[in-house]
Amino acid sequence: MEAPVKISSLTLFNQGVRNNMNKVRCVLALICLSLLVKVSAQPLNIEKIFVSPQNSLVKLSPDGNFVSGYYWDDKRHYVNFISTKTNKIEMSIDIGVDSSINSYSWLNNSQLFFDFKYNRSDTKFIGTLKDSHVEMSVIKSKGYLVDVLADVPDSVMFAKRSNYKSRYYDLYIIKISELAKDDFSQAQKIEHNSSKVSLYSYDERLNRINTVEYDEDENELIIKSIPFSGGSWNTIATIKEFDSYFMPVAFIKEHTLAVLTNQNSDKIVLQEFDTNTQQ
Repeated sequence: MEAPVKISSLTLFNQGVRNNMNKVRCVLALICLSLLVKVSAQPLNIEKIFVSPQNSLVKLSPDGNFVSGYYWDDKRHYVNFISTKTNKIEMSIDIGVDSSINSYSWLNNSQLFFDFKYNRSDTKFIGTLKDSHVEMSVIKSKGYLVDVLADVPDSVMFAKRSNYKSRYYDLYIIKISELAKDDFSQAQKIEHNSSKVSLYSYDERLNRINTVEYDEDENELIIKSIPFSGGSWNTIATIKEFDSYFMPVAFIKEHTLAVLTNQNSDKIVLQEFDTNTQQ
């Protein structure tokens, strides 16, 4: 079956963009926490989370039992798990002094996907909550998490590098248990009509996979999509002759993109972009 695709872009995806998206995620997490305070008989003490300014990437587990957060000091870096029932740190991952965290996502009530940076190298892990500790499984394949696929039990969408030295990736739907073992033998590969996709994304609202291909010779971005249920790739837009920073983030409407760009600005900001008018 031909599968869905996602949004790709050139090598514009940098740490600055990642930091901006992390800030957005933190705001959403705080909204979730405010809702939790309203419905819980024992509100979570916000001081437990923001005990110092070196605390970020705050997230709520799907079942609401834990608030996770990234914390660092002069000696170590940690991921802490605060119980919403006891308001205490129940578990902690010590990732050392030379490591940091790029991002992480809750996959379900007991498993998380981690992207750590160590000595300028990115390493991915599956973390599984076991009693009072987190069991970590390294993912040896080079790639990144595309989507947690909340409506597909125990599976995720993962982009795996085509080969060790390639800049391009193949897209898979894979069981979390198989990803933790780095076993892609039973994973469903999403076929694409291009071999030069470096960044994938899944649009849950429109239920489709999007890709952005960069043509260096023509200096243009080609945005394609495919329904998650399968079908053929459809070219949504071709963005030509841009000479500024341009990073597609997500579709707001059928033909309207949210993009990070410095077009008409001296800073990289979030703007709307109409794929029909190219403005």
